[in-house]
Amino acid sequence: MRSASIAECGHEESNAVKETQLLDIHDLVVHFLREEQVVKAVDGVDLRVKPGESVGLVGESGSGKTVLSRSIARLMANAVIDKMSGQVVFQNTDLLSLSERELERRRRKSFLSMVFQDPLGYLNPTKRVGRQVAEALPPELSRRSRRHRVAELFTQVGLPGDKASLRLYPHEFSGGMRQRVLIAMALASRPRLLIADEPTTALDVTVQVQVLNTLERLHREQDMALLVITHDLALVAELCDRVYVMYAGQIVESGDVETVLSSPHHPYTQGLIASMPGQRRRMNKVDGLVGSVPNLALLPSGCRFRSRCPHAFDRCEEMPPLMPTSTGSTSRCWLSEPEAEGEDPS
Repeated sequence: MRSASIAECGHEESNAVKETQLLDIHDLVVHFLREEQVVKAVDGVDLRVKPGESVGLVGESGSGKTVLSRSIARLMANAVIDKMSGQVVFQNTDLLSLSERELERRRRKSFLSMVFQDPLGYLNPTKRVGRQVAEALPPELSRRSRRHRVAELFTQVGLPGDKASLRLYPHEFSGGMRQRVLIAMALASRPRLLIADEPTTALDVTVQVQVLNTLERLHREQDMALLVITHDLALVAELCDRVYVMYAGQIVESGDVETVLSSPHHPYTQGLIASMPGQRRRMNKVDGLVGSVPNLALLPSGCRFRSRCPHAFDRCEEMPPLMPTSTGSTSRCWLSEPEAEGEDPS
């Protein structure tokens, strides 16, 4: 399990600290319309990634993780946006303030790439894989340089870089190999930050380990920051320095990985950990999660987890803020207040 500095607790930071952030998301709100209802997919999220750091964003399906990840690069083309506010500052530029033309230029040139969980959905089945990776390279490269760079990228992600392999089509690769092709495409612009959205979900266990090892090696060798979006706490424990736990459009806990996984404060985080195989005994028989994430268009008042929480009490009808805990993490739970910790409200 990797460790790192304690996560920031949402307090006002000095300018010197802010300058150390590669990605600084502040009070991000993304609401969209679906069937005449407002879906509050992202609702006031703060999240930070430092240069060279690996950060996990974890939560169940429907928590808003993918919308958050796509909002960073404004890849929301099919959504009808009702409200989008806050800041997504990457390398000292607020991406939400850019025109579409400038944003597209920065996507291709500078340093921020994404890998999605469904390779077949993002690879053109009629184009050879080598050509698709070549199209992600800077246009000023010569033909010879492009061929050399594509072969180099394939080798970096653990694929054969020979001419025959580059001329294959996506359907001629296995699922794990296709995922590696997507990673190669993402690396083409030499990104400072790679966002990986559920990068191993559709793969079998053996291939998951291979892809995970590839990401970890690239992160280490290239000093590339990672933002890993997943429901898999084991992946976060293996790969990440810090973690944000997301539930119903909000961050409910954050901190360094070792602290959050060994001493979770929010009942949702406790439930996620207890749901992992072999973890219930370590969590003192804390029950795993029951129920499901609420409809993001019909959110309850107060704490959004209270209908599933075994510790819910009257004050949970009021929305708790993110607050610092005794272990240095943050938690959106009234039980995390200093005078409340250790008490049983029931």
